[in-house]
Amino acid sequence: MDWKPKRTLEECNKILASPGSTHELETRVIDGRVQRVYKNLWPSLRAFWLSSCHEHGINTYVVYGSQRYTFLQVMERAEKAAYVFRTVYGVKKGDRIAICSRNYPEYLVAFWACHLIGAVSVLINAWLPQDGLLFCITYTQSKVLILDPERAEVLKPVIQELSKHGVHAILVLESQTKMWAGMSSWNSVLEDCKGDTGSILREAIEIVPEDNATIYFTSGTTGRPKGVLSTQRQYLTNVLNAAAAGLRATLRRGEDIKSPEPGPQKGILISVPFFRKHFSTIS
Repeated sequence: MDWKPKRTLEECNKILASPGSTHELETRVIDGRVQRVYKNLWPSLRAFWLSSCHEHGINTYVVYGSQRYTFLQVMERAEKAAYVFRTVYGVKKGDRIAICSRNYPEYLVAFWACHLIGAVSVLINAWLPQDGLLFCITYTQSKVLILDPERAEVLKPVIQELSKHGVHAILVLESQTKMWAGMSSWNSVLEDCKGDTGSILREAIEIVPEDNATIYFTSGTTGRPKGVLSTQRQYLTNVLNAAAAGLRATLRRGEDIKSPEPGPQKGILISVPFFRKHFSTIS
């Protein structure tokens, strides 16, 4: 038997975008083009992350093997990392920080640390060979490079080349014993930080929706990977788009949108690498 929706798409969209709702729309002129955008979108990834931590604080944010971290625990680490980026390596708003690693909890720490200070996070395909990695890092003019041990081993022979192209620091995640010349341990650098890390949240940083936010790369199957630059608005719009799809399906079934019922915290098994575009909706 054919399924018939209880509401039309037009009816669903009208409910979703009703005045005062999260998905309310408005018309804006952006870069000379008239666009329909979310009226109540967070202005920046920094604002989005701070809001998430305020709302979910002690809830579990990420689980990796036996490691479990709450939103606030990741925030605390991200504050410290952001302070190091700014004070030790001179990272300013708009500077680029490249992350090239397998999925680790500290990957998320590094990502949010970038956005606490308005830096642009460059998420590089960790599976690329050496020449592909070198191209992506130098092409984006990244100031700081964050690697896992596997990528550190791959890039070890081209450290001098990276330095010539403006990479000020290379930090290695999850490295307990081995170190590489010209690279520093992420954990050691953060542990050695004794400054006022709380200043990262106290000091206002003006980040607007049209400021740059992230760079992802195409897969590079037919040529070199191509960098895709997204603004704060573009990145965060995808967060609300993903939520809208599920809510619209609920309305199409004739059900009403309700607040989640209390119960055990649900989780998502992330089976894709963070450098894929899916990260924009699961981060």
